[in-house]
Amino acid sequence: IDWFQPWPEKALLGVSQRFLGDTHLGKAEVAKAVMEYMPFSFGLVGQMSQKFLQQERRYNYTTPKTFLELIKLYKSLLNKKREVTQTNIDRISNGLDKLMKTQKDVDILVEQAKVKAVEVEEKVSSAGAFAEKVNSEKASAAIENDAAQVEAEKCAVIAKAVGEKQVSVQAELDSAEPLVEAALAALDTLNKKDLGEAKSLKKPPSGVDDVTAVIIILLMNNPKDKSWGAATKMMGNVDKFIDLLKGFKEQIDLGNVPKKNVDACRPYLELEHFNRETIYNKSRAAAGMCEFAINIIKYFDVITMIDPLRQELAEANEQLAEANTKLAAVQAKVAMLNALVADLERQYDEAEAEKNGAIDEKAKLDVKLSLANRLVNALAASGEQWKNTVTQLNTDISLLVGDCLFAASFVTYAGPFTAKFRTALNAEFQKNLTDTKIPMTKGIDVLRVMVDPATIAGWVGEGLPSDRTSTENGTITCNSERWPLMCDPQLQGIAWIKERESKNSLQVVRMGAPKTVDQMEKAIENGYSVLIENMAESIDAVLMPVVTRSTYKKGRSLYVKMGDKDVEYHPKFKLFLHTKMSNPHFPPEVQAETTLINFTVTQDGLEDQLLA
Repeated sequence: IDWFQPWPEKALLGVSQRFLGDTHLGKAEVAKAVMEYMPFSFGLVGQMSQKFLQQERRYNYTTPKTFLELIKLYKSLLNKKREVTQTNIDRISNGLDKLMKTQKDVDILVEQAKVKAVEVEEKVSSAGAFAEKVNSEKASAAIENDAAQVEAEKCAVIAKAVGEKQVSVQAELDSAEPLVEAALAALDTLNKKDLGEAKSLKKPPSGVDDVTAVIIILLMNNPKDKSWGAATKMMGNVDKFIDLLKGFKEQIDLGNVPKKNVDACRPYLELEHFNRETIYNKSRAAAGMCEFAINIIKYFDVITMIDPLRQELAEANEQLAEANTKLAAVQAKVAMLNALVADLERQYDEAEAEKNGAIDEKAKLDVKLSLANRLVNALAASGEQWKNTVTQLNTDISLLVGDCLFAASFVTYAGPFTAKFRTALNAEFQKNLTDTKIPMTKGIDVLRVMVDPATIAGWVGEGLPSDRTSTENGTITCNSERWPLMCDPQLQGIAWIKERESKNSLQVVRMGAPKTVDQMEKAIENGYSVLIENMAESIDAVLMPVVTRSTYKKGRSLYVKMGDKDVEYHPKFKLFLHTKMSNPHFPPEVQAETTLINFTVTQDGLEDQLLA
């Protein structure tokens, strides 16, 4: 009993209208013709399958699933080809726009180059003028620097002399310091009690009156009365007297002590008994005054001796100050000139940098202009060719409705047939497309629509025979919406698949082998390719969900059922089915879920391979 009854053409047309209604097919009459073509091609293939069975004794079934796969492939192929063609149109049009823009930019660059040439000339002239001014100011600054160096050397000589005098005077002052300390220390031995006892004497011991006479000369400006009475009167106020003695050094430093007074004291200092040890035995107070007198007069002599040195030092300091003032003025002038030179050099550097920048910019502009001219000249011929290419692509995109329909029909239906029947089938497809005025490339070739020469060359390099039929089989294998089922008794197709998919970790299994299911699960999860070789005319039930691509979504991932196990479905997974049987009879349910491809080598095919 034949359980498979043909679908009514009206039902097929309704399905076409339902699935193609949202696809842009051009004019209404073209869309109508495309939708009517679908049931026509389905019926035509059914008739061709009958002839195929009668003449070649081979079975081929067209099922509703096959019909739906044709519509699905056609929509997918049409969208893909439109996208690729539009991308090419946009890319070449963009190139044309860039070419036109480049031509305009070249014109602008020419004008910019002229302006830049004038600018460079001006900057070179300006930099030259700056250089002359900088050199002139540098010369002036050098002269002033030399003058400042001379003044600095003079100041150095004066400063050296002043320093030496300062050291000499300081040494003398340092030598006088112990005398002052001894005199002041002698005063520390004086106290009210000793002075009170001394001044209460009616007649002092011998030599004490000489000591008081020296003190009277120093403190009282050498009066005529140097008697003991005058001395007791001088010591009347003990505190005041001691303060006078302590302040005498300051009077010497101020120059208020006449030299004649000190000279009047010298005869007394020459007396044999005029020393501390001798006088101490006679009067403690007198001994302290004696020691004070001796040391303070020595201090006076030292101060008197270094006073000319001090005057010379003061004069030298004045000379040094005057020289430093002059040097500071010269240095200020030099600093001003140096600052001016530095500023001019900065301006010159800026002008030089601007000049060099302008020269570099002009050089870059010239290079850019040269390259742009070369580019425009080189692409001038290509521009016209690009325009023609855009025109041709716009024409091609309008013909994709028919071209893709023809190619999709071939990929979906032509696989099981031999070369002779494929040629006849293609002729009928083309005739219908022409009669219904569906836009299509004249002399259309399915290989030109589906693949390019580089792809075909790649297949041949991978082991696919180079004859027309084998190339068509490769095109169907790589573009069908269902997994390919290869009828390949000569093993040419399987050799090609093994080489082609080796880079995708191809797993070769056999139906019913112990580890087939485990290998399939691993391949599906990892995105490997699987080749089921040497299969019979049926497919194991456990593998049917994979063959039919019965995937379902769980979370964000796709899964497929294998027995009682959910296997995550990798998007890169591929499946190839293969049989070595020369004339297998696959039931409709198998052919509905796969794309049967006839790789059998005929005598004509062998001739093509040998000639190729």
